[in-house]
Amino acid sequence: MGLFKSKNERMADDAVQQTRKIGGRLSDRASSVIDDGSDRLKSLIDDLESALKSSDLNASSLRDSVRSKLDTVRSSVTERGAAMSQNFNDTLGTADDFAHEKPWQVIGAVAGIALVIGFLAGRS
Repeated sequence: MGLFKSKNERMADDAVQQTRKIGGRLSDRASSVIDDGSDRLKSLIDDLESALKSSDLNASSLRDSVRSKLDTVRSSVTERGAAMSQNFNDTLGTADDFAHEKPWQVIGAVAGIALVIGFLAGRS
């Protein structure tokens, strides 16, 4: 029903859509970091189980193997966390720039969201 919306309403809708896109990108990146860390942790646990099941159990080599795999996982998680933090900061910077460039659109979007939430809360 975009034909009957005022210019301000269309601008507010655009602001909401851009905010959704930014939030979606951030969510996707966070999800990929979590999935990657989870996969690496599962792989480490599987390697540990196979090492413990093997017949020739050498504590020294097992300790070295576990330590090297833990270091790999730790560095990967640290790198991914730093990348995610940087992406999050970039996204916040973009949102902040948008809010400074078009404050009335942001105010309109927030007012519209508050109106919808108020309407939904009032119905229950």
